[in-house]
Amino acid sequence: MYFNPPKGVCDEAKQFYSELVGNLESQAIIQQLDATILELAVTSYHVFITARESILTNGVTYPVKGMSGDILQKVNPAFKVMTDSQIQILKIITELGLSPKSRKSLKDQPIGNAPATSPLMDWLKNPEYK
Repeated sequence: MYFNPPKGVCDEAKQFYSELVGNLESQAIIQQLDATILELAVTSYHVFITARESILTNGVTYPVKGMSGDILQKVNPAFKVMTDSQIQILKIITELGLSPKSRKSLKDQPIGNAPATSPLMDWLKNPEYK
């Protein structure tokens, strides 16, 4: 399989993408169908990096003049963007089984009598049916 990072993301997000794909490939659990969720993870990471840079440059708060003329501190809107993207990234890496907790839960699940394949996966893997 061949995976490319989405266009327009920063170098740090591209590196994150390479690490994600490498980790999933080493576990032999990645499929071409995973490209969209990987793109979401990397795009969210890019947004996180961009928001973090804004906070590092401009601070978590910034001064504004209030109605009475006094100076108030407002929260940098990038702070919410950063925290929202962190939440999204954590959800995605958990879904991919890349958090310590999700890896443990995957190990603890019994395999039982589950079939090695399913009709849906057979259909998705076989281009003749498409």
